[in-house]
Amino acid sequence: MDGNKSCDDLRMEFFKRNGILPSNEEVSLLINQLSNLGLLEDENYFRLVNGKVDEIIKSGKRKAACAGSSYPDEKERLIEFLKEIEKEDVPLREREPDLLIAPHLDINISKPAYAHCYKDLKLKNKNIIVIFGVSHYGLSKPLSIFPIPFETPFGLIPIEEEILKNFSKNFGMPDSLDILSHSKEHSIELQLIFLQHFLKKEFSIVPILVDGSKGNFDGYIEFFNNLILREDVFLIAAIDLSHIGPRYGHNFPATKEVMEKAKEEENYLLDLVLKKDLKNFEIFKEEKANYLKICGIDVLKMLLNFPIRDGIIRSHHTGFMPSLASAVNCVSMDVFF
Repeated sequence: MDGNKSCDDLRMEFFKRNGILPSNEEVSLLINQLSNLGLLEDENYFRLVNGKVDEIIKSGKRKAACAGSSYPDEKERLIEFLKEIEKEDVPLREREPDLLIAPHLDINISKPAYAHCYKDLKLKNKNIIVIFGVSHYGLSKPLSIFPIPFETPFGLIPIEEEILKNFSKNFGMPDSLDILSHSKEHSIELQLIFLQHFLKKEFSIVPILVDGSKGNFDGYIEFFNNLILREDVFLIAAIDLSHIGPRYGHNFPATKEVMEKAKEEENYLLDLVLKKDLKNFEIFKEEKANYLKICGIDVLKMLLNFPIRDGIIRSHHTGFMPSLASAVNCVSMDVFF
């Protein structure tokens, strides 16, 4: 159903593949069912999408999509949940980073990594936090900003309006599909509860999703540079690294040995980012990123446009899922300009 076939074309295509010729009525019934579910790109699909987007915008807030699953949806229970993570042994930072690479992995299997990111983060002079998250649902362009406040059990987090206006002026507002991607995306949301709990101060955010499949980042370099020049801005890149095991399409389990081997590859990749080595980064992406299923390779490529001088890995963690024989690696990494 690519938009170019008649009902008879569909019937004959089905007959060629399956040896059965469905009736016009059967094909029409299937088309109507798919349309009613919003699974065909037709008038009803756009009506459903626009209705959902209007509902989100009119609510004036981006509701917490992960509350009640990835973390508790009640404030007091969430505080206790985060206090348990606070018990992780984390070394004190000698200096504040300019950019933090943080996980977006399920908190329940990656508590040490989140603790190393946020437990000792102060951000004394920075009250605007720009979060670059991986878009798991796709976008219409390489970067998409969300224009309304985020809600968590701790309350609303405002959007930094000045940066929002500048971004929108140059790159446009998100379209309907971008809004839907933002509304259920966890990569940004999971950072917010840690920021609210550990910073213990008011701050605003600039939530930006990244989809490198929609083009390169050359047009955004001035935007990046303006962010870096501001003394009140802090940057977070929310990514995960290798996804290994049957859950992710491999025909072998994610053992400790396998994940340690993947970490060696990841260390090499992160070193390429620190060295801003685009040539070898592209080689790695072409040869290994898809096999390792690195969720954040486009965000890392975006960081090659930043004036990175150094970086320290605070935690290189593996989140194991024994029942699925699968696992995911992630890092807590301080980056300096």
